[in-house]
Amino acid sequence: MTKQSIHRIVIEKIIEYVNTEVESCRRIDIETLAIYSGYSRRHLHRLFMAETGMRLGEYIRRQRMDRVMFLLLFTRRQYQDIALSVGFDSQQSFNRAFRKATGMTPTAYREKTGRPDR
Repeated sequence: MTKQSIHRIVIEKIIEYVNTEVESCRRIDIETLAIYSGYSRRHLHRLFMAETGMRLGEYIRRQRMDRVMFLLLFTRRQYQDIALSVGFDSQQSFNRAFRKATGMTPTAYREKTGRPDR
């Protein structure tokens, strides 16, 4: 097994771990992933970028936002509950991140997709 194939397997496992944690509504951070992988944060960043072409933090943010969109579409959970469940510190930071990612507020997204809040 080559070094490159080992790195590929590690990154695949990291991706699986991130997806599982985000779907389980658990907060995930890069330090935890570094411990999980056995690599330093810096080395893990380099490996992830080399394998995926994306920064690890960006991947985590995208997965969290995908989870948020799912929860907005398929649940009637309150915005603050959704925000906290995917790891945002407050509803305000959640609203800012959501608007930056989608160009609209969570309320507008729910209304546009036919899933009103009430």
